[in-house]
Order: sequence, then structure tokens, then C-alpha cells
Amino acid sequence: MRDVLVIIRRLALVGVALSVLALPLGAILLISSLAPDSGNNALGSIIGFGLGVGLIVLGVAGLILGGGLATLAKHAVAAPAEIRGSRRFVLVLGLTVAAAEVLIAAALGGTLFLVGLSAAFAAGYLVVAVASRRRAEPVLAGILALALLGSGMLVVWVQASQTNSLARRMERVALLPVDMSVAVDAAAAAAPDGWAVATLAAKVTDFAPSEQLGYLPAGLIGHPLRGIIVVDCTGSRRLEVVARDGDVVEGLGSSPCSPEPQVVTIEIPGSTVRTDASATYVLGIEVDPVDEGPAGGMDRALLLVALAGTPEPDRDALLATFVAAFGAEKPR
Repeated sequence: MRDVLVIIRRLALVGVALSVLALPLGAILLISSLAPDSGNNALGSIIGFGLGVGLIVLGVAGLILGGGLATLAKHAVAAPAEIRGSRRFVLVLGLTVAAAEVLIAAALGGTLFLVGLSAAFAAGYLVVAVASRRRAEPVLAGILALALLGSGMLVVWVQASQTNSLARRMERVALLPVDMSVAVDAAAAAAPDGWAVATLAAKVTDFAPSEQLGYLPAGLIGHPLRGIIVVDCTGSRRLEVVARDGDVVEGLGSSPCSPEPQVVTIEIPGSTVRTDASATYVLGIEVDPVDEGPAGGMDRALLLVALAGTPEPDRDALLATFVAAFGAEKPR
């Protein structure tokens, strides 16, 4: 055990030496990124600032943790305790947790360096804690080991949450039509009699929204229209259907957020119908999520229009049109 403690002390001193080198390097990067003449390279300044702050933080942490570990290990080397019984159990348990953190971080990717550092320091403090005969030093080393293991677990949990959230978003992206124009054609072919597809829209949080306009049949041009929107969503409390004309926003209707498609009947303002020769369609109607949750969300919308007074089709016909457009009824 004395040899193990000597190795831990030497590694801690190496950490201190690296920290001493990291501090001035971080300061140089930080100062360079904040220099007035660095404004010509905004991206380089941001990267330099981040690296500078990171090196300074790591340098300070390395000095404190490395110096403390080297000091405690030096005291424990003089007369190390025999590791057996409860001491052995605590050591094995702690090293198992540290190794598990490193393996999970490696599987997730992106956090291995920070988790590896915290696990390494935690393992060193853990060995010192179980090998020291004094009263105060094992307690201090044990507290630091637990704190480092806890910080490693927190980083792993954050990375796991981000990975899971990204996976859910990508599953939602997979539900979007690959070609929106093909989706509009499919919806138009399945639309109820007298109804035409005006707009097909879909959006997943953090991904660019997709939207495709359907051109109106000649019989709908220049006449009062009514509309039906079929929407579904995840991650929001409500959806608001609005018409935008420049900076002017007019509410048309709302729907509670549900993975089941909802049907919302709306009146279409004349300002949203463009009847010029080159483009004939309903323009500017959007479906906006309200109070979207932290996990992100998704909404899909199909706008059908018909002449005012056209009977409303049954729900099954509307859902069939929605499924024809998006290929699936329920989002995840």
C-alpha cells in the first residue's frame, strides 16, 4: 500500500505541474480573445475565450485538488493502515463507481475528459482515505472523494439527458415528410370533395420548420373561403393558429396540444388569399406552439380550404387526408 500511495502522490504532483502550465496559457488565450484587434475574427475570439476560461478553471482546480492529494498522500505514506474489512469494502465500492462513470461517459461521448479527471482524483482521495490512520485526514479525503464522484455522476447525467433528448428529436424528425411537395400531392389526392390543400407545415424544435403551399383550384379563386386545420403536437400546452400579414398577426383559432390529431375550424381573412396570376394559394397561416416545454416539441399541420358554406367533412375523411400527407397519424 505504501508503494501505491507513493505513486498517487507523484501523479498528484504531475497534476499540479500541469496546472501551473495551464494557468498562464489560459490567461494568454483569454487576454488575446478580449483584445480590441481580435474583433476581425469573431469565431476565433469566442473559441479563444472558451479555451482560456476552461484552462484557468482546470488549472485552479488542478492546483487545489492535486496539491491537497499530494499532501494527504505524503502523510499517509508514513504509516499506512491495513486495508481490510470495511475499509476494503468502501475502496472497492468507490473504485467501482468511478470506473462505471468513466465507462458510461465513454459510451455517451463528449464528457470523457472531465469525468475521467474527476474519477481519477476521486480514486486517489479514496485510497488515501482508507489508508490513513489519522482521524481528520480520512474524513476530509472521503468528503472530497464523494464530491468528485458526485460531480462526475452529474456530468454523466446531464450528457445522458442531452443524448436522450436529441434521440427523441431525431425520432420526431423522422416523422416529417422527406419531400413536402410529394406530401401535398398525397394529401390533395385524399382530400374530401370540395376541399383543397392550402398549406402543409411541420416543425421540430431546434430544426428548421418545413412548409409547403398548395395551389387553389380555379373554382376557389376570388370567393369567400372557410378553412379546417388538422394538427397534432408534442411538447406544447396549446397550439395557436394565426394569420401573418407583415408585422400584423391575427388569431384564427387554437387547439390543445395532443398526439391525437385535432380539428380546428377557422375563418380565412381575405388578406391571406393571394390571387395574382403567378401564385394562387392561402399564404401566411401558421401554427405556433404556446409555452413549449424544456424537452422541445413538434407540431404538424394540414390546412384545407373550401368555399364558404361547403359542408364540413366527417372526421375520418380529415384524418385520412392527414395520414396521407404525413404517412403516420401519431407523432412520438
